[in-house]
Amino acid sequence: MKISLAWIFDHIDASLKNHDVEKLVGEFNRKTAEIDGVHRVLVDFKPFFLGRVKSIADNKMMLEVDELKVEVSLPSHELWLEKFTGDRDVVFMLRRSREGWAWACHRDFGCDKDGPLPAFYVLEKDQAGEWRNGLESEDVILEVDNKSITHRPDMWGHRGFAREVAAILGLKMLAEDDLLEDLDAVFEEKRFEPNSDVPFKISIESPARCKKFTGTFLTSIKNRPSNLFVAMRILRLGSRVIDGIVDMTNYVMADWSQPVHAYDAKLLKGNEIVVREAKSGEKVTLLDGTKLELTKEDLVIADAEAPLCLAGIKGGANSGISSSTTSILFEAATFDAASVRRTAARHGVRTDSSARFEKTLSTEQPVEAVRRFVKLATAYGLAPVVSGQIACVGVSQGEKTIGVTHEFLTTRSGIHLDTSFVSSSLEALGFEVSQVDTEHGMMYEIKVPHFRASKDVSIKEDILEEIIRFYGFAEFPTAIPPVAKQPENIGIIMKERTVRNFLAHGAQMMEVKNYAYYDEDFMSEVGLPTGGSWEIQNPVSEQFCRMVQSLIPGMLKNVKENFVDEDSMAFFEFGRTWDLFDAGGIERKKVSGIFFEKRSAVDFYDCKSKVEGMLRAAGFVNMKWNKGASENFPWCSKHEMATVIADGITLGYGGKISRDMITQLSVLPESDAFIFEFDLELVTGTKHKTRIFKQLSKFQGSSFDLSMIVPLKNTMEQVESVLASAGPLVMEVELIDRFQRKEWLDKTSMAFRVVIGHPERTLVKDEIEEARMRAIKAVEAMGCELRS
Repeated sequence: MKISLAWIFDHIDASLKNHDVEKLVGEFNRKTAEIDGVHRVLVDFKPFFLGRVKSIADNKMMLEVDELKVEVSLPSHELWLEKFTGDRDVVFMLRRSREGWAWACHRDFGCDKDGPLPAFYVLEKDQAGEWRNGLESEDVILEVDNKSITHRPDMWGHRGFAREVAAILGLKMLAEDDLLEDLDAVFEEKRFEPNSDVPFKISIESPARCKKFTGTFLTSIKNRPSNLFVAMRILRLGSRVIDGIVDMTNYVMADWSQPVHAYDAKLLKGNEIVVREAKSGEKVTLLDGTKLELTKEDLVIADAEAPLCLAGIKGGANSGISSSTTSILFEAATFDAASVRRTAARHGVRTDSSARFEKTLSTEQPVEAVRRFVKLATAYGLAPVVSGQIACVGVSQGEKTIGVTHEFLTTRSGIHLDTSFVSSSLEALGFEVSQVDTEHGMMYEIKVPHFRASKDVSIKEDILEEIIRFYGFAEFPTAIPPVAKQPENIGIIMKERTVRNFLAHGAQMMEVKNYAYYDEDFMSEVGLPTGGSWEIQNPVSEQFCRMVQSLIPGMLKNVKENFVDEDSMAFFEFGRTWDLFDAGGIERKKVSGIFFEKRSAVDFYDCKSKVEGMLRAAGFVNMKWNKGASENFPWCSKHEMATVIADGITLGYGGKISRDMITQLSVLPESDAFIFEFDLELVTGTKHKTRIFKQLSKFQGSSFDLSMIVPLKNTMEQVESVLASAGPLVMEVELIDRFQRKEWLDKTSMAFRVVIGHPERTLVKDEIEEARMRAIKAVEAMGCELRS
């Protein structure tokens, strides 16, 4: 996105000439967002002149250039409108060079669009050279990385950038009242009934997708060419100049970060505007001529008969501004970000407007944008006549206030912060701050401005971020973070490495690493069930949404994918599996393998020997294969599968896969495979505490701590068990402290944290207290004494 520094200073009570641009850019990069490039603009307007059309004949236009007192003949301009014949305030811009005269083009002023510039509106008294005095021959254009401001809806316009620049430089922003027209607004939640001021019925049928719709009726407006000053600014941002009204809507969007739209009032059917979902098969033609067939997933703004535009994305051709426009219904609205994003992607229509709506704009901005348009349109010669008021339909986002203590800011940041610095930094960014003394120390009550409350700032950590970025990350003292080193069991690591090396070199197998999710397409193709496994609530795709309970399906897929190229394959994998039980889920580390032959049978005993070699490498001595596998997986052959026991420990299973599975894999009928799957923690001699996962409740729980003197005859496990059984609300019991003094001969001190909750609702105070008393009585019954 391009931003003009000269334009930014329209909103700041200061001059750009008094500030070091390079220093400002550096501070902006450090405190706000990334600027990709800085381009200084120096425009020499001397070769350019203004010409007024005198006559048109034989595809030639004769123009009067008052400044030089000459007449110039050029090929007819494609954008000339007959309605401007005789209007002495309408001119074209010409370029004079050694080769002669030519029409001025968009590219002459830094815009990468092709084509000549349209006509401009310049008062006749200024055409003799005074017009140059009102233009900016110097500017600085900032190329901003869009990704760095995607969380800042307010910064998709010059007003938001100006606020950041003013805060960085310690300057004062110009008040909004000075920049907005003083117009009354009438607010309705669902619909606005027509009246003498706004003779249009306005309603929202999809309030979840359109948060706010505002409109005002301009009974008269001069449909003049674009103002030269406005046009030059738009060109520097890379936009094409069109005409006075359309250019002004683009100017307001770039200025206030709020897309707006103007409808030709005479073209609106039934004096009605409705924001609704499109009807399936409904068609709309956009301003650029693109024809779309809509679905119910699309949101449109329509009149009483048909869609006028694709909401939040692009206007329609049927109600657009034309040379005959004399009155308009001016609209500004806010739409649901996700809805706009999906519609833009579905139709392949992405615009500057949709890019802004996808950032979740404030519902308070539309009224401001309407007032800004009227102010600018008046200043730049469009002579708008407003009927009287702004009609607003929808629900406002409401005010947001965040309380945060000074202790929180200093503790979390790890630095000393002066209270005046905190308040002044936030106030410079548009927050309202008041300081309140409380029993917890000094607290800030911070009212978040509407342009930061729609998406960006919602919790106290966001406030901390604002403070820290203005404090300066470079000002933080550098220190090496402490690292708590704990000894590793090198024996376990070496044993796992030994097992891996044996499989890779001794058994000549290739290690694979598959996803931790079942491939739903493959499982369905080979007829393997996935029910009874953990299902991810927010999967990366529908194809990978269930956690694996075995590594074997992944290796069967490896075989199927490589079957055409290889006659013999041997794979192994070290991975994790997740078993689902009524009490929750258990995560296990597994080592699995497969030996596959395309055109012959696999030697069961040769494979068995390799598996036993792996176990001997892990330190096992006595191995026993009991016919029949303990796991009942559908790929196992019932008659050629065995449970493997080593040194009295049941490790897993091994044997041939079933003939049915060979058929389902679509390999040759004579193909054969041997598989094994063992608990890796048992194989390597490690047995960590089993981790059981349970579904988290969506209702917030509560907790309380109990510190007690416990007779030594009672173990920690016994006390924990008693607390865990102290009522149906107890979800978890955790030992948080334990100590014993020398003089205590038959007792010790323990402290437990008891977490309580309910799966279907939030607990009330009485329930929490009742659960606490039940826990206290339970431990007192076993001889424990509660400590104060």
